[in-house]
Amino acid sequence: MTDPIAEVVSLLKPRPSISKLVTGGGQWLVERTELGSPFYCAVVEGHCRMTITGREPMLLATGDFVLVPDIFSFTMSSLEPPPRGALAQRLETSPGVFRLGDSEAPAEIKAMVGHCAFGSDDKALLVSLLPEVIHVQGEERLMMLVAMINDETRADRTARE
Repeated sequence: MTDPIAEVVSLLKPRPSISKLVTGGGQWLVERTELGSPFYCAVVEGHCRMTITGREPMLLATGDFVLVPDIFSFTMSSLEPPPRGALAQRLETSPGVFRLGDSEAPAEIKAMVGHCAFGSDDKALLVSLLPEVIHVQGEERLMMLVAMINDETRADRTARE
């Protein structure tokens, strides 16, 4: 039996373009609008809330993977987000590693997030066949793959790209 979503994704020829390791503690909120590229998030440890404009908020927890294949505005936040309009606290602690919220608070989330590009000439048609959001929970093999991609992007090895 074939998996239609997997087949469409493979036809899209995805490749990572930006990859970050993010931790967060205390109250934090990140808002994204008009991304221009597909977004993914793999929760390595902890939990957070993701709200895509026009949809109910989703609680993301350890082992969850989310792919938003098209341009949508969304927020990611601590379970108790700061008030709207509060200044975002974001600190790059090393290349590609970011800390959100209170740097003194214990980390409540560790996630690999990023953007990818689709190499297919038919990406508009193929993306229209996918759900607006793909949310996979507890798939260990997927998390291992994302961890390997993260390791490869963080390492300063020859031919890593």
